[in-house]
Amino acid sequence: MRGVSRAHSYELLQERPVLLLESVEGQSLSEFVGRPVD
Repeated sequence: MRGVSRAHSYELLQERPVLLLESVEGQSLSEFVGRPVD
């Protein structure tokens, strides 16, 4: 499905969980709304 990324791996970085996703073309949510999204 277009616009849906796949998970490549789950890792711990500095004791924090990180989900690594494939790169998907398009615009980030921050760019779309025009401000940082926390």
